[in-house]
Amino acid sequence: MATTWIKPLHANRGKTIAQTLADRTNYAQNPDKTNAGELVTSYACTPELADMEFLLAKREYEHITGRKQTSDVLAYHVRQAFKPGEVTPELANKLGHELARKFTKNAHAFIVATHVDKRHIHNHIIFNSTTLDCTRKFHNPKGSSKIIRRISDQICLEHGLSVIENPHPSRSHYGTWLAAQPLGMLIDLQNSIKAAQSPGYAHWAKMFSLKQAANTLLFLQNNNLTDMAKLLAAAQEAKNDFNNLQSEIHAINTRLEQITVLQKRIGAYHKDKKNAATKAYFDRINLTKLPTIAALKQEYAALLTEKKMLYKDYHPKKNFMREILVAEQNARQILRQPQLEKEQQRDQPAR
Repeated sequence: MATTWIKPLHANRGKTIAQTLADRTNYAQNPDKTNAGELVTSYACTPELADMEFLLAKREYEHITGRKQTSDVLAYHVRQAFKPGEVTPELANKLGHELARKFTKNAHAFIVATHVDKRHIHNHIIFNSTTLDCTRKFHNPKGSSKIIRRISDQICLEHGLSVIENPHPSRSHYGTWLAAQPLGMLIDLQNSIKAAQSPGYAHWAKMFSLKQAANTLLFLQNNNLTDMAKLLAAAQEAKNDFNNLQSEIHAINTRLEQITVLQKRIGAYHKDKKNAATKAYFDRINLTKLPTIAALKQEYAALLTEKKMLYKDYHPKKNFMREILVAEQNARQILRQPQLEKEQQRDQPAR
C-alpha cells in the first residue's frame, strides 16, 4: 500500500536558484534519515551534486533555446509513503526509482531519497523541471496526482504489495491514512496476487502474468467494482449498452441503403410509370404514396448526422466492454487459484 502526491518546488523568496535547489535536495538526502546516504539513488545526475547539475541544465536551456526561465518552478517533489511493515528500505527505494522513471519517461534527472526515520518508510523524489536535453520544461499535466498514483499502484501490485482504494494522506503527516474499509472481492484479489511465492504460483504464472493481474485489480478498483455481483452486473450492462448502440447504427445503415435504392426507383418511375419492376418494388415495401426526392435527401442527411453522433460512443463503449469482460475473466481465474491450490494439497498423498 502506498500513498503519493506531487507538488512543484518554487524559488524561495530572498534566495538564489542555487540556494533553493541546495536546500531541497539536501533536505531529501538527510543522512540521519537515509542510513548515512545509503538509501539515496539517482538518475542522470550525482546525488551529492544534484542541485548544481539541475542548475547547469537550466543555464544550458537558456543557451540552447534563447528563452529565459519565466516560471519560478525549479523542480518537482513527489512523495511516496508505504504501509508500515510492508516494504524494506531497499525495496522502497527501488520502487521510488521505478516510479520516477516511468512518470518522467526517462526525460528528467532525479534523486530518490528513502527516509526511515518514521514508522512508515517513505520516498522523497525530486526531479529537475528541465529535460535532460535542455530543450524543454516539464509541464505538469492536469490530474498529475492521479497519474502518479496509478503508476505507483501498478508498480506496487507487480511487486506483490497492496494498494488502497481512496488514500487520504495528511499534508502535515503523510504517513497517516484513513483506515481501510472492507472491499470484498478486491481484498481477495490482492491476497491472491500477494501469494506469488505460494507452491502453485509457478504453474499459474505460466498462464497469467503478475502485471496482468495488477491491471485487472486496478481496473476493478477504478470502476468501483468491489464484488463479483457488481462486476457481473456491470459486464452485462456494458454488453447490452454496446449491443444496443450497434443495433441503432445497423438500423440507420439499413435505412440509408433503403433511401438510396428508393431514390433510384422513384427516378425510374418518373421516367416510366408503367415500369412493372418498379411498381412491384413499391408494393413489396408497402409504399402507397411516393415521398419526394427532397424529403428523402433531408431524411438521409439527418440520419448521417445521427450516425456520426452515435459513432462518437462506438469505440469507447466497445473498448470498455472488452476491458470489463477481460477483467471478469481474469478475476475469476485469480480468485480460483487459491481454491485450486487447496485442492491440490488435499489430493497429495500423505508422507
